Amino acid sequence: MSHLIEVGKRVAVCRYQSEAMNTAVCHHLLNHYRAEKCDLRSEIRRYLENSHSLADASTSSIAKHSGALNCLYWQAMGHGLVNFAKGIRRTLVKANVVHGIEGM
Repeated sequence: MSHLIEVGKRVAVCRYQSEAMNTAVCHHLLNHYRAEKCDLRSEIRRYLENSHSLADASTSSIAKHSGALNCLYWQAMGHGLVNFAKGIRRTLVKANVVHGIEGM
């Protein structure tokens, strides 16, 4: 099922795989996902600005936020939110490949 939402002059297409995307569980997981993604982004930025210094505590913070996103991935899968889980997985893959944190 596809829903069209008008955003200014653009039209965004939201594809819901089921009505489960409208549940309180989905909104709860989505709020956590957005918060963890922002925190992960800021920690990666701090890590890269400090010339990959391992003395910085940001490496443990990156691991913490990556772990939280991994946990959200499995919670989304458990609730049948497969497309949402795929989006979380893409975020983790991008953080690992693009930002060079695969060794952590």
